Amino acid sequence: MSAGARLLFVALLLVSTASVSDTVWTLNADGVERVYDGDTFYINLPGLPPVFGEGLPIRLLNIDTPELRSRCRTPELKAEEKRRGRAARDALIEKLAGGGVIRVQSLERGSFFRVVADVYLDDLWLNEWMVDEGHAVPALDGTSVDWCELVQVK
Repeated sequence: MSAGARLLFVALLLVSTASVSDTVWTLNADGVERVYDGDTFYINLPGLPPVFGEGLPIRLLNIDTPELRSRCRTPELKAEEKRRGRAARDALIEKLAGGGVIRVQSLERGSFFRVVADVYLDDLWLNEWMVDEGHAVPALDGTSVDWCELVQVK
């Protein structure tokens, strides 16, 4: 399925849902196709045709993690942001690899037409866990954080 067709489907799904915030998707952790970074992963959503339900991007709502492709100006800050970005991604990979049931709820449509949501692994709220573990910071209303200002080179 092309990226454009997938985005159209997600947009139609979100628009056609009367109360999107009440929608809940549940899947086993083995339905995670891949983790892109500390706040975005891709799922295979059961119950939908593969053309629509495979490789669906999910972004954790109201958090921001360091970027893997840093835009910092100095090599030192760029390297530190990338290091933190890899640590955030790896922490999410490890947590999801442990298995369990993933619950995606409080759906919103974010930039790049990703689904933005609260995500739970069994009873663990992953959004909050990433912040508590130091891999993310709160970012309300979809605002991005300037990690170049936050990172401190060790």
